[in-house]
Amino acid sequence: MVISTDDSGVSRNNLTNEYVLLASRYQPSYAQLKEYVYNSIKFSFMNKADKQTVLKRLDKQFMQFEAEVAEQVNKR
Repeated sequence: MVISTDDSGVSRNNLTNEYVLLASRYQPSYAQLKEYVYNSIKFSFMNKADKQTVLKRLDKQFMQFEAEVAEQVNKR
């Protein structure tokens, strides 16, 4: 599954709103959300080299985010 939007000038929506809608209506797990984010890159129209670059950046961003969350949880 991939979360996407149409032209925001037409639909008056954006990708953030689509993820908020998904989370509030269907309450997917964190693993599912993460899979959808990765799928949006894997199944995009980017060329293979660009996909690899973006996926590496995404890996780093998820690692950083998860480390920050773990740090906050451990402070409690």
